[in-house]
Amino acid sequence: MKKTHSAYLSLGSNLGDKTANLCDAQKAIEDTVGSVHQVSPIYKTPALGFEGNDFFNLCLEIKTSCTPQELLKNILKIETDLGRKKKTSDSYQNRCIDIDILLFENILSKTEKLTIPHPRAHLRNFVLYPLNDIASNVRFPNFKLSVKALLAKCEDNSAIFKIKTSKLQNNKLL
Repeated sequence: MKKTHSAYLSLGSNLGDKTANLCDAQKAIEDTVGSVHQVSPIYKTPALGFEGNDFFNLCLEIKTSCTPQELLKNILKIETDLGRKKKTSDSYQNRCIDIDILLFENILSKTEKLTIPHPRAHLRNFVLYPLNDIASNVRFPNFKLSVKALLAKCEDNSAIFKIKTSKLQNNKLL
């Protein structure tokens, strides 16, 4: 039996039916990489770093037997399967779904394709607010600070609005 690991993911969508996109991604994660143990409320935030539609964002805690590299491979496939298009430039762009690995156990890792913890998570309200709802005392191993402490220090002043308390029912985000 493979060992199970805790990981935290950030999900975002700013195209189409954003809530449905988040639901579909959550379901695909459950079907592919592991069980979802916690789901944050959904937050509405402006596009950061580019002119675009507002995003709906949430965070998940999952339990998975995947390695970080396997998790990334599966997440990239989920994004493609749900309609995410390849980037056409180096700048940010609108997307139907975006899934990032924020934390994986207490691992510190940097490869060409994956850095854990996510290198910009501590700088973004749209990550820290939902993550704080489900993991306020979880520590980022690179900073040795909790999510709650990082949120208190975050200098991101972009608007953020809690729009929905998310619940799982029959493997669906409500």
